[in-house]
Amino acid sequence: MSWLDSKRVPQPEVWETEEEKSPPSGSAGERCRVEFDNQCVEHAIRLGMHQGVLLHVGTGDGRIALELANRCPEVTLLSIDRSSTRIASATEAAERGGLQGRTHFQVADLRRTKFKSEYFDGVLSSEVLHQVDAPLALLNEMARVVKKDGAVLVRDLRRPSLLSSWWHGRWFGRNYSGKSRESFLVSVGAAYSYSEWQKLLQESALRGSAQIFVRGLTHMGIERPAREALFMTLAERKARREYLVETEGWRKGV
Repeated sequence: MSWLDSKRVPQPEVWETEEEKSPPSGSAGERCRVEFDNQCVEHAIRLGMHQGVLLHVGTGDGRIALELANRCPEVTLLSIDRSSTRIASATEAAERGGLQGRTHFQVADLRRTKFKSEYFDGVLSSEVLHQVDAPLALLNEMARVVKKDGAVLVRDLRRPSLLSSWWHGRWFGRNYSGKSRESFLVSVGAAYSYSEWQKLLQESALRGSAQIFVRGLTHMGIERPAREALFMTLAERKARREYLVETEGWRKGV
């Protein structure tokens, strides 16, 4: 940790939805939230998550999973979360949007899943890592279940330096109010610095195949693009049709 890094204040693990902390629909905070989620989806697509079977870690309100499936018709996606409330809400949203055939939501421990090793064509998470008390375990589980040629995206908030901390919170928190603003500032304080991301990557099973990325002043994390060979194989196997059959197991709580 550099002397310029602000002190990280861990955020307690809270898995049930706290709707009062979410920005009101139509507010500036909600629009900012949608923009961040869309940026995550675009980032995932650039890494190669435009087809195949994907694992989304940390369902949240379900927006990222549903937007990715909506944009990419060759994607089948499983999204997991420890909150049964969030899973129920996201499942209802998928049904309303006609995406229930390609998006599946399941309650699961993010760090100890029951999925086969090297099963998924890509794995992604957004603003989850700073919330868990064992981030290395989460990274290692994501590395275990993704194919060696598959894409990885672990995207999270960026904790500012000691010198810019005051300005960062006020500028990027300006669109939030009340408890949603408080929640945003707590999350920023619990996020990781660049040097901490480097340490996590080097200690994880993703070392050597992934790298640190920085997106502006608000986000950073770990990324790994899919290899072209993976998609050649998927095309030959007509992946969407084959994997839709395989995913029947998800509905049965595999």
